[in-house]
Amino acid sequence: MPGARIDAVNDQHAFVRTGSDRPAQVLGDRVLLGLSHPCTMFDKWRPIPVVGDLDEPDPVIVGFIETRF
Repeated sequence: MPGARIDAVNDQHAFVRTGSDRPAQVLGDRVLLGLSHPCTMFDKWRPIPVVGDLDEPDPVIVGFIETRF
C-alpha cells in the first residue's frame, strides 16, 4: 500500500496509517512486517513460516520451522 506507515507501536501491536483515502481491506491487502527481536516469535509461535522470496509481489510460504523454546 503506497504511503502506508507504522505510526506507533505498543507491546506487540503496530498501528498502521494507510496514507490514502482508501482504508486497508481485511481481505485482499497484505502487510509484511518483521520482528525486532526473534525471541518474540519463538516464544509465541511454534511453527514459523518460511517464505521463498520476500521480493516477489506475492510471497509464497514454502515450509515451516518448528521451534522448541
